[in-house]
Amino acid sequence: MDLHSTSKIILKITSKDEAHFKDALSLLNEVLGDDLYSYESLQKKADGDDHLLLGYFENGKMLGVAMAGHLREGGINFYAPFGETALELLSTNKTGVLRNSAVKTNSRGKGIGTALLAERLQWLKKIGCDHVVGLTWLHGKTIQSDRLYRAAGFEQIGPTVSEFFKSVSETTGMHCPYCGFPCLCSAAMFAKKL
Repeated sequence: MDLHSTSKIILKITSKDEAHFKDALSLLNEVLGDDLYSYESLQKKADGDDHLLLGYFENGKMLGVAMAGHLREGGINFYAPFGETALELLSTNKTGVLRNSAVKTNSRGKGIGTALLAERLQWLKKIGCDHVVGLTWLHGKTIQSDRLYRAAGFEQIGPTVSEFFKSVSETTGMHCPYCGFPCLCSAAMFAKKL
């Protein structure tokens, strides 16, 4: 597909589309922290049947990227710090997960995150999810997904968890663009019925 012929488009990306895949990998690591994803770790998500990697393009340039997936059986424990209400929601519903998203710094506030969220919600509903959850990375800067989630009708579930990303950072070697290594940012969990 010639992306230059369309001013704005959202495309599903897999590793078979190497140029777009590498752009997505670069943008995720640039915005969310160096070494958060390796080529191989992102490839597993992008090429899996129960995952989705989307790119938002304007005039042929990738300005945003976002991921979603079905919550796998063993994935519930990751959300344990958010409390019993969170665990109950995740264990009694077919839950979709909004995974990482990133928008280029100079393109924020233009509806790209909202457009990517709408596409992910539509896909999760299509694959049979009845609920969706997402984490917001609370780093104290002005661009955070909690406002995006609230505007889309999500509600916070459980407490805000301090230093939530520390173990992920230590395991992956990710350097947070806001607080360094290890990441000491907090997180909040949001949920919505589809």
